[in-house]
Amino acid sequence: MGDAAGMSYREAVRAAMHPTKYFFHHHEEDRHWGEQYGTSVWFATPGAHVAWRGALFAAWLVVWTYALACSITGPGGQYFLIYLTIWTATVELLYLALHFLLAVAIYRRAPPPDAPPTALVRWAWRVRAVAQPVAVLVSLGYWGLIYPVVPFSVNDGLLHAGNTVIVVLDVLSCAYVVRLPHFIYGVVYACVYTIWSCIHWACKITNGHDHRYIYPFLQWSAAKWPVTLTIVLALGLVVVPLCNLLIWSLARFRDRLMASRASRAAAAYDEIA
Repeated sequence: MGDAAGMSYREAVRAAMHPTKYFFHHHEEDRHWGEQYGTSVWFATPGAHVAWRGALFAAWLVVWTYALACSITGPGGQYFLIYLTIWTATVELLYLALHFLLAVAIYRRAPPPDAPPTALVRWAWRVRAVAQPVAVLVSLGYWGLIYPVVPFSVNDGLLHAGNTVIVVLDVLSCAYVVRLPHFIYGVVYACVYTIWSCIHWACKITNGHDHRYIYPFLQWSAAKWPVTLTIVLALGLVVVPLCNLLIWSLARFRDRLMASRASRAAAAYDEIA
């Protein structure tokens, strides 16, 4: 499932950005979606993989529920759903739930080797393509911009570090293909949130802290909207693709590591034989 042996990183990126990879086609790797979503590179049995997927989903469900409880019991709970952090945490929860359900379905009845991807596979892939790079973006934004000026809390730590930890564990332990051009789904998601921030500003909803904006960099006043638009374009068109490149690179590292292990095992078997 990884790139061809001996292919350099630059060559692999160039090959991964082929125009057909932007959308869902019947590529060679798509024919093995049962293996991708029903097996793990860490666990030998499908049952263990299902348990692992359930554990990832359960762990993030606990974090999401704790964040909800903190908002409900704390001041400004009615503003829970305005933040990109919560939007992304919810999308990540959905992607983990879909992947868990997919693993269970494959465990109960494995698909034929050449079966085309089902609707569940395609939606699980799309939601993951949004959640993973944007989760990294949320973590980078919090620890790079917000944490130095906002008091730290356990809730913030879980939401802005645990999200990326879950993503990294998922990518490194599972066998699915990561498509580099699928950053486009994250860009669409960023556009939707930008539109929401404009609606929020126009309706003067505030953020629970007596500010009209959701985040300081999302101020759509007549004086500040050009700077805000520049920041949004940079985040959507530069940072999101770079975050997806990081996810893709982790998956490539995983595939190359597993290929190297398989090659060493085959060589050792040949020596014994």
